[in-house]
Amino acid sequence: FKNTLLGTQLVCRYRAGEARFTSDLITTLGIIQGAVTREATAAKHRVSASFNPSAAALQQSIAHVWPQLERQRTLKRNFQLLEGLAELKMQDPDVGSYLSPEYKKILNDSEAIRTAYKEQPQHLDHLTSLIKDLYQDFCKLTGISAPKQRMPMLEQLLADPRSTLDQVMDFMLGKL
Repeated sequence: FKNTLLGTQLVCRYRAGEARFTSDLITTLGIIQGAVTREATAAKHRVSASFNPSAAALQQSIAHVWPQLERQRTLKRNFQLLEGLAELKMQDPDVGSYLSPEYKKILNDSEAIRTAYKEQPQHLDHLTSLIKDLYQDFCKLTGISAPKQRMPMLEQLLADPRSTLDQVMDFMLGKL
């Protein structure tokens, strides 16, 4: 099975009395574990599950999401800057002579930025939630408690356009 949003894959292998699931997205394994456990409990069957997620698996999972997250953070930032830049342009038609190249580009691309942002206004929130879920699933599957008080710090880190994948990983692995 292939995830259409991220391009991640789930491989299922079955044989008598055994099922093996392999995925490059930790959350997928968490969902399957929950579903299999629920169904087995409802049918009064015994089931055992073992997982071997590592820090590298977590980083690989987040690396699938990271490019889209960066694009959406940049889009949101540009959309927010656009209002102020458009107001400057209305007050001073010669604003382009003293703006930085980055701000000139935002003004020149204003329609494309508005269109892209309005087509997917919740996409950044969705990607942020996905990464938070990855973190929680990783903690659950590895037996690490994910304290709720760390989630606001993670949200802040994910919202900051200057944060890097390495910084997020350091936070998730308790190095920050």
